[in-house]
Amino acid sequence: MRVVYETALLYCDDLDDLEVIEKELEENGVTTPQIHVLSRDDAGVEAHHLHHVPSFMKKDVVHSTTIAAMFGFLCAVFVLCVAQYTGVAATVGWAPFIFLAVVVMGFITWEGGMWGIQEPNIHIKRFEQTLAQESMFCMWK
Repeated sequence: MRVVYETALLYCDDLDDLEVIEKELEENGVTTPQIHVLSRDDAGVEAHHLHHVPSFMKKDVVHSTTIAAMFGFLCAVFVLCVAQYTGVAATVGWAPFIFLAVVVMGFITWEGGMWGIQEPNIHIKRFEQTLAQESMFCMWK
């Protein structure tokens, strides 16, 4: 059996219309966790009892942290390689270099997360112009 998942997207400029659309979707078998309303008016979305996009998911924290963790891992491997090939690890021991590698990876990962807090989600960024015009989106899967 083959299952195909489709995501539908609806532009709207009135929360009352979105409330009616959400009820119709639920009546036709789409569950509430599958419906998300993206708007800059979070209070209005909450007042209409619509399933909103969490504010954490509006930011690019997860994506930026993941990329930074990969870069941090490469930097940690570089620190360990430098310690090995310079011969310093044989003299001093591995403990300081392993600790330094963990600190470097942790710091770079943390910085990636901080950068992601400042950026809009990579998947939502394409809707910024429409959101600026007081429009809302209803997405369901």
